[in-house]
Amino acid sequence: MADRTRPRGQARTDSPTKAKPKADAYVGILAISLALQIVGAVFLYLDYSQYPDSKPPEPKTSLSATPGPGPAPVAPGPGMGGAAGMGGAAGMAGAPGMGGAAGMGGAAGMAGAAGMMGAPKP
Repeated sequence: MADRTRPRGQARTDSPTKAKPKADAYVGILAISLALQIVGAVFLYLDYSQYPDSKPPEPKTSLSATPGPGPAPVAPGPGMGGAAGMGGAAGMAGAPGMGGAAGMGGAAGMAGAAGMMGAPKP
């Protein structure tokens, strides 16, 4: 009952006082990261301030009625992907991966056995 007579907001005298937690290594890491964030913002400003304030000039474009020579024709030949294709022998996902035993791309890889631009389809 003696507790009711003390003014509101005062601590009890019979309870042990708790010490403030001490700063540990994590507080030091926080301080270092804050300092480095500030340094990064300064470097960002210094880099940004080097750009001119005006817009760059428009590039010159020439539209002529007669186009120049087109791309050279491509001779048929073996594909770029090689014999096993892009994904390799086991396919993209690997042997026990997501796509099952042969992988997502199949047994010969994603591009097929003849490569990306290889033999025509039957």
